[in-house]
Order: sequence, then C-alpha cells, then structure tokens
Amino acid sequence: MKKKNLWVIIFVLVNLIFEAGCGHENGNKDVVVEEQKQDSNREKQKENMDAENMESNSNNVEEKIQQDIFSFDISDDDEWKKAYFQYMVKENLLSEQWSYSFIYVDDDLVPELVADSGVEAGGCIVMTYKDGKVDAFQTARLGLCYIERSNIINNSAGHMGYYYDRIYKIVNGKWVNIVNGEYSGFENEANPERDEETGRPLCKDYVWDGKIVTKDEYNESLRRIYNEDNAVSPQIYFSLNEMVAFLESGDSSAHRYELIKEDCTWGEAQSLCEEKGGYLVVISSEEEFQKITAQIVNENKENIIFWLGTVTDYSEETHWLEGEPSYYTILDDGEHIMEGCPTLFYRKSEDEFYLNDVNYDVISVAPYYAGNLGYVCEYDQ
Repeated sequence: MKKKNLWVIIFVLVNLIFEAGCGHENGNKDVVVEEQKQDSNREKQKENMDAENMESNSNNVEEKIQQDIFSFDISDDDEWKKAYFQYMVKENLLSEQWSYSFIYVDDDLVPELVADSGVEAGGCIVMTYKDGKVDAFQTARLGLCYIERSNIINNSAGHMGYYYDRIYKIVNGKWVNIVNGEYSGFENEANPERDEETGRPLCKDYVWDGKIVTKDEYNESLRRIYNEDNAVSPQIYFSLNEMVAFLESGDSSAHRYELIKEDCTWGEAQSLCEEKGGYLVVISSEEEFQKITAQIVNENKENIIFWLGTVTDYSEETHWLEGEPSYYTILDDGEHIMEGCPTLFYRKSEDEFYLNDVNYDVISVAPYYAGNLGYVCEYDQ
C-alpha cells in the first residue's frame, strides 16, 4: 500500500512539473507576442509623431511669416510688394503648402503673382497690381497659360468629356474675362482620341462666345485671340520663404544652408534644425536644387544621404529617382511600407543628384544607411 501511494505521488509530481514547464513556455510566448504588440504600437506612435512634426514644421514657418509680415523693409518705390503682401494676408494665401511664381502678363514693370494651392480643387490665384490695389481671379492649376507681355492669359481646363477656354486680359488694373469657349462629348466614347494638330480631346459639340461652331471654327477663333504656340506656363516657383525673400530684397535665395552628417530619423532632423534656429530645407526651384547640390560638392559630402523637409513640384524635371515621390503600401505579410520623407543623394556612376522618398526611420528598415545619413538645415538671412 505504501509503494502504491508512493508511485501515485511520483506520478502527480511529474505531471505538475510537466504542466508547469508548458505553462512557463506558453508564458514566454505570451510575453513575446505582447512585446511585438508594444513594438508595433511604438512604431505607430513614432509615425504619428513625425506626421504631426511635419505639420507643425509648416505651421511654425507660416506663423513666423505672419508675425513678421509687416516688418519687412520694403522701400516706397516697391509699393506693389507691400500690396501683394497685404492682399495675401487678408485672403489667407500665405502657406507653406502653397508655391508662388512671378509672371509678366502685360507689359508694365510690375509682375503678376501666381499663388498655387498645390491641389486642383484649390487651383491658382493670379494677382495683378495697379495704383495701390490688387485684383485677382482663380484658375485651374494645370491649364494656366499666358502669352508673355501680350496681356492675354488662358484658364484652360476640364475633364471627363467637358473642356473649356476662358480668356482674360488686364484692363485698368482689373482682370476682365473677354471671351469663353467650351467643347464636350467625346466623338469616340469608347476610346477618346485627341486632335493631332492641337493635342486637345476630340469632341462632338463646340461653343465659342455663346455660339455653336465647328471644331475648326473653334480652333481658329481661339488662335486669333490666343495663339497657343506662343503660350507659356509659370516656369519658376518659389516656396513661401523664397517668395517673402524676393519681395523683401529682390533675391529669392537670400538664405543659407548647413549640411550636417548624423544618423537620425526625419523627425529628429527637423527638430535639430529648429533647435539651430532654422528648419529642414524646402527645395522649391531648380535654382535652389542646384545651389544645394553645388554646396554638397564643395564640402565633399557626396557620400551622405540628406534628409529634406519638402520638395515642391517646381518644374517638370524634379529629379525624382523613380519618377514620382511618396510610396505607401501594405505587403502580403501585413508589413507597412511608408516612404513619405524626401532625401537627396548623389549617384557617382551617373554623376547625378537624385531625390528619393524613404521611410521616416530609414535605418530601422535599411540598416546599411547607418553612418551615411545627414540633413540640410535652411536659415533665413
């Protein structure tokens, strides 16, 4: 009887030990899963913080401009500059998200000012100045063209089978809509085609100045007033800071840049620039791109990949590595790939500088970046 009880006790103890061991193993698995969840949450928090920092960076720049807007030293001879300033403050057109271009529509000495919202829904605001007053009208972004110093500008746009031309000129300092045309209804609904001569969509219905016309009559009427062969679109766009510098001093590049080598995230680079009294650089023109890349060469820092703040769509040739910025997707295994932070790097084999969007914490997903990262700070002089 004692032996039997002994064996029962041993059996119970072995089972308890075995179960304890499994429980401990499962406990480890639970800890690992919990740690993975915490890591995932930390990553999401970092992404959210950097997104908030990007918005904060823009807001800080805009706030500074708003605070300093009436303290710029603009001479009385440049009253038009003050007028543009005051108009943009009143109409809330000063934003780091916008870009700006000076164009000459008529033949006077004062340029017109285009404020581009960056989105088609917001379009562009085109301003003109005369005798202390600013007049403006809204246009589409992609179809804004003009014939330089000929006092003709065309707001031409449309989509999905409806298109238009709205011709304006400046009369006594005000924009006047002198004639409109529109065309609609694809000739070939299944496979829309374009006119070989004009590149415009081929449509069934054409109306010029309120009258029904043929396609050829429409094109001829437009050509008599606005010859597209001589038309141009705004070529050089400035960031908010560059536009302010131009209006103040006549020089859009009146600021300096500092190239710093340091492994960090995009958000950390932004914060470090702010601590230095600047901001993560905003490249908004080909002139600025060339100025920064020349400084990189002069300082022998071609081996560094530099964080940038923003790159605006300042021209058709923006040097993007893959042809377009920003990339976000979710892989089959659930991994999030977010490439929304711009960098600038030099490719020696091609002797070219390129822009490329990468993850906000690129070293965490591509460790080979370690030791090769840096950032560019911009300072208003």
